[in-house]
Amino acid sequence: MNPADIKTGPDGLPVMCASHREVFDVLLRRHANGHADTTDREIQEVLERLTPGRRIEIGSISARLREMNLLGFVLEAPTKRRNVGPRGDRGVLVRASYVPPGLRGAGVAVRRSDIASSAGAVVGCY
Repeated sequence: MNPADIKTGPDGLPVMCASHREVFDVLLRRHANGHADTTDREIQEVLERLTPGRRIEIGSISARLREMNLLGFVLEAPTKRRNVGPRGDRGVLVRASYVPPGLRGAGVAVRRSDIASSAGAVVGCY
């Protein structure tokens, strides 16, 4: 999808369903904190910290990222990164994703409460 075809809300962020928006917001937060890209596992860790007691499967994050990539909301980093293991070991190479600069909004801080208000209805999104 052409980025110019993506519908944006008043905050300049793309209109998307809530399940995509959760992942998108994590990517935005990490961009704001100086991270160029984010792995699926890093997204999982942030979402589980934001929602204590909720277990999020890595496969569901991977699926959201694939869908969002097809829609043009996120891009896959050109190089893979090493996923550092829990003991600091050099893990396997994994993909990392990022939000293109033109879709990062008006630079406003993203809050958890923003997710529901910015999520729109997108066919086929769950």
